[in-house]
Amino acid sequence: MIDALVADAKDEIAKALAAGRINQTQADQLNANVVQRVTNQVNATGLCPGHSGGGAATAARSGDGIGRQGSDMHRQKPPASA
Repeated sequence: MIDALVADAKDEIAKALAAGRINQTQADQLNANVVQRVTNQVNATGLCPGHSGGGAATAARSGDGIGRQGSDMHRQKPPASA
């Protein structure tokens, strides 16, 4: 299960990078911690998805699989170039 969620998260990160919603540095940061963050979400417990510790259901719904809803990731803008 974790492997599938990690693969999905990495795919979403790659799509966001390709679409220009995040830059390479942001993608690298997201990819660096994706396994641990997905594992933490899968192992979390809570009352229901969407609340603290939503567990696997929350991880599966996350756009990047690492704790942010998909729409949060898509709203990020890369920093302006100097």
